[in-house]
Amino acid sequence: MMVHSVFGRQVNEPLSLLVKEAANRHMDTTISCVTDDDGFLLFPFNGSPLPEGLLQEVSPTAARQIVTALLPATPLYNMNFRYNTARALLMGVRSSRRQPLWVQRMRSAELLSSLVEQEKHPLIRETRRECLEDYWDLQGVEYILNGVRSGDIQVREMYLDTPSPMSLPLRRQTEAAMMYDYSPTPQKIHQAAAEALKGAGKIKPEPEQLARVSERTRLPEDEQQLHSLLMIEGDLTAGELEIPVEWLEALAAAGRVKYIEPGLWIAAEQEQEYSDALEGIVTDARKRLVQRLLRYRGAKSCEQVAERYLWTEEAALEIFTLLCSQGNAVEQEGMYYHSGLYDRARNETIKSRRKQVRTLPAERYAALLASRMLISAPAAEQLEAALKTLSDQPYPVEAWENILLPARVGNYRPEFMDTVLSGGNTFWQLSPQTSLCFHQTGDIDWEAEQSGTAETLEGKEKIIYDVLLKSGASFMQRLAGLVEGSPYDTLLELAAKGLVTSDSFIPVRQWLDRDKLEKGTARHKVNARMKILTTGRWEVTRPLKPLTTEQQLDRSFDRVVLLCRETIRGISWSTALETLRIWEYTGRVRRGYFIEGLSGIQFIREKDYAGTMLTLEQPRRQTVWLNAIDPAQPWGKCLQHMPDRAFLNVAGTAVALRAGVPVAVLERQGRTLRVFEPDSAAEVLGVFVQDYSRRRIFSSQNRIVIKDYPEEAAEALSSAGFVHEPQGYVAYRPYR
Repeated sequence: MMVHSVFGRQVNEPLSLLVKEAANRHMDTTISCVTDDDGFLLFPFNGSPLPEGLLQEVSPTAARQIVTALLPATPLYNMNFRYNTARALLMGVRSSRRQPLWVQRMRSAELLSSLVEQEKHPLIRETRRECLEDYWDLQGVEYILNGVRSGDIQVREMYLDTPSPMSLPLRRQTEAAMMYDYSPTPQKIHQAAAEALKGAGKIKPEPEQLARVSERTRLPEDEQQLHSLLMIEGDLTAGELEIPVEWLEALAAAGRVKYIEPGLWIAAEQEQEYSDALEGIVTDARKRLVQRLLRYRGAKSCEQVAERYLWTEEAALEIFTLLCSQGNAVEQEGMYYHSGLYDRARNETIKSRRKQVRTLPAERYAALLASRMLISAPAAEQLEAALKTLSDQPYPVEAWENILLPARVGNYRPEFMDTVLSGGNTFWQLSPQTSLCFHQTGDIDWEAEQSGTAETLEGKEKIIYDVLLKSGASFMQRLAGLVEGSPYDTLLELAAKGLVTSDSFIPVRQWLDRDKLEKGTARHKVNARMKILTTGRWEVTRPLKPLTTEQQLDRSFDRVVLLCRETIRGISWSTALETLRIWEYTGRVRRGYFIEGLSGIQFIREKDYAGTMLTLEQPRRQTVWLNAIDPAQPWGKCLQHMPDRAFLNVAGTAVALRAGVPVAVLERQGRTLRVFEPDSAAEVLGVFVQDYSRRRIFSSQNRIVIKDYPEEAAEALSSAGFVHEPQGYVAYRPYR
């Protein structure tokens, strides 16, 4: 996988780390990466293809944290650490001369392995600062990722049969990287990077939430409550709580509290514990003190703890490191937080995110779906993207090339479909309910047993199916002679049962026109059979691998963007919620009441959030004509019809949406026109004529005759290009 970029190495190197980390979450293999000024190249060692949408998956808010966690495992970090070590005169000398380079590399790797977990060490801090500020441009990375999320920067994924010439320098770097390792990285450094990465995937609590969870709700009201507070919360310094000093003096006179160096008030019962922690070096006692301090006195730094207990900063850092490794503390930007309070602040951050959501009208969701239909790409890419989005969804056979695909592919032609199917990445499957699905070849379960299917067949069907099952994909000429007469009709019967498929769409078209062919002349029948003989291979339809809940949810998000009870398909809402609530906690989705008219529990993927909200808040004002049964048309399906703008969701109805609002409807195959906003009738009908000429709407009809229309729309029909004839206003499609 090569990513072409024009932002230079300062941006490409950290960006490649983020994309590589996103790929590692999906693949159980080693992935290597090389970078230069023109882009970066990722390649898995097992040769398996990388997942799609990796760049869009990277979160801009977590980018800096992830890059910082992965930095110690990079050659840049190792090289700069070696330079800093040499400048600090820690390499040693040999006979008053510089050590050989290989010795420097070895000693640098050993020293880095011993110091990598000490984040406050001067060498570690300077090396990290130098890499992140002098060599890398993290602000530029965040700018790019935010642009991708908002849609300002468009990402196009291209799959080429031959490598791009621009990848040649990266290929040479890849060969050099695999042959030589100039910056060896010890295993301990990889382990430290992995540990630092564990917390990078979760939501980072907002500062105000961290401060709020540490606030004290009530103060002690007398000496007894003050003593109880010291027993529970530990030591107290002068002026830390607004309480009368007389209470402390009274408790001290009674022998219930003690004042100890370095200026701490403690409960008398805990004197031995503090003696072990302050005078001795008992690690467990120190851990209890610091953990209690974080829980009841808020976040602390190493310097603050060292000053409070008269420890060295190294001793305080050692205690914090132990608490973090045991999951009892969390470090963020040099401050340490109690893990329980940190998790509570994260939950409060999630709640505040929900409250920040502004509920938008239902038509904004309709505008969002309509805006995602057409992409700026060649027709072949548009068709592949459309088939991928609509895959695994059954629709009437005739709807695919008459309604769904023409609306998504500019100037759609039947040969486009045959070209895509011949590539082998997609295949079609008919069902006995006269519907058709497209599936991705990568979802096939090649290990599934299919011999039982042949036992349910008889006669010609059994013979043809057995041959295809044993021999694999075959042209129809190879099947000739296996049965009496032509195998053509038998193959169509098997296809209608969903048992075989072809890498051409011609059989589906002929299956749709079977009645017309039966009534046609002998010449037409012969031409149809000759056409099927020379195009497409036949093979059995194989079972699909069961998708995990996460895979089903991701595909649902790809289709509908916003998941709720009304929009989810193929999985129960209760099952989906079990995973979505975890994704919300880890920052993978956002929850809120985004669209009115839908259920209150709604989710948007984090990687889609910025762009989705921008589209919802600022919908395009352009007019889009859609067939009423198109899945991108939500009115009367997941959204209730707007008052006085209802229409039937049937194939003979087309609706015009402007910013998601229905402004006009053509019903009964275009015979009846209803205009909801008369002032925009001319513009709306002009767009219809353009879309009709390009076969985006009513593609199977060569002319549209509007017989029933409001009188005030007559002038708009004429100005849009309709011809006034005795039977009504007529629009003719140009011949092509």
